[in-house]
Amino acid sequence: MRLVAILALVIGLALAGAAVYFVSERFRAMEAELAARRAQPAVELVEVAAAKTELNFGQVLKPESVQWVKWPRHALPPGAFTTREALFGAAGSEPRSVLRRIEPGEPILASKVTDFGQVAGIAQRLRPGMRAYTIRVDVTTAVSGLLSVGDFVDVYWTGGARGQPITKQILEKLEVIAIDQNVLPERNRTAAPRTVMVEVTPEQAAILTLAQNSGRLSLALRGVEDKSLTGEFTVDQTAIIGAEPVKEEAPAEDPLTVRVRRGTEAATEVIPEVAPTR
Repeated sequence: MRLVAILALVIGLALAGAAVYFVSERFRAMEAELAARRAQPAVELVEVAAAKTELNFGQVLKPESVQWVKWPRHALPPGAFTTREALFGAAGSEPRSVLRRIEPGEPILASKVTDFGQVAGIAQRLRPGMRAYTIRVDVTTAVSGLLSVGDFVDVYWTGGARGQPITKQILEKLEVIAIDQNVLPERNRTAAPRTVMVEVTPEQAAILTLAQNSGRLSLALRGVEDKSLTGEFTVDQTAIIGAEPVKEEAPAEDPLTVRVRRGTEAATEVIPEVAPTR
């Protein structure tokens, strides 16, 4: 009995010692982790001007439309405003205007607003290297007139090729920057537009010019979250009726004939075709 008691005591002491050891090791690891965190340099934050509400093209930038948020200095986007004077200028300065739509909470960048007192026009809105191009439309070619400034569209050309009508997607994901003479978003428009202005490259402007003068252009509205690009493709009547177009056979040429007179009788004889010799 005494031996059993001694063994139980030894085993109990061993288990207790092991438990104390594991607990102490765990505490050491936690202390080391806390020490490592304390040793890390603190992230420096600066105040950055951000949109308080949605800001649209042409809107005058006012202090009540701006909020100041904390932002890591090392991650500041280029052109961000970090002081009120830089954004609004000294007392008496003319206000800036918005060039491109800014979502709530999005930092206000110098590339998205005008200089002090400058009016936001189409020329200021265009990105470097881009052009503004006007497309003639009607209620059927402009998505029933439901387009709005800031939407993105694909452009389709309908014309003839080899005597057959075709439709081809020629450009995609073009931003609408004006509708008729309106450069501001207008969702409750009732009248069908006559022109839609889009932002394009010089090459795209040349493509649209040729397409507009040689056929009919139609616009297709893209979804807000749609970033896909399908590339150019062409559709002919085969895709509609599922059969090859019927080719009209050329009318047969009249045979060559000669008038032959034998005595008092005259007759017309066909000259047989002779295969060309090589």
